[in-house]
Amino acid sequence: MHEVFLAAANARRRMFPAVGLSVGISLASTVSAHPSQPPPPPKVELMADAPGPQYVWIDGYWHWGWGQYAWVPGRWELPPRDHAIWTPPHWESHGASHVLVHGYWS
Repeated sequence: MHEVFLAAANARRRMFPAVGLSVGISLASTVSAHPSQPPPPPKVELMADAPGPQYVWIDGYWHWGWGQYAWVPGRWELPPRDHAIWTPPHWESHGASHVLVHGYWS
């Protein structure tokens, strides 16, 4: 789901680069990149059956954007290679702001 959103956003940027730039500049002054409040508690999600035995469940997490938190739902994902380990995303407090550290495979 998140990948579909990113692909559509990238396509729009290629079609309307000047519009995206002007909107980005006007929003940059009004929307904080780092929230001052921590995210809400994680949501409890029901996992559907795994699509296959190799899949790993990736928990959902709170993402900050457009001045508010939005839930990114969990998903099943194939590890990129054998014995890969998923490190989930988490929020860190840095003074008066909070920063999302994205999840990754290692």
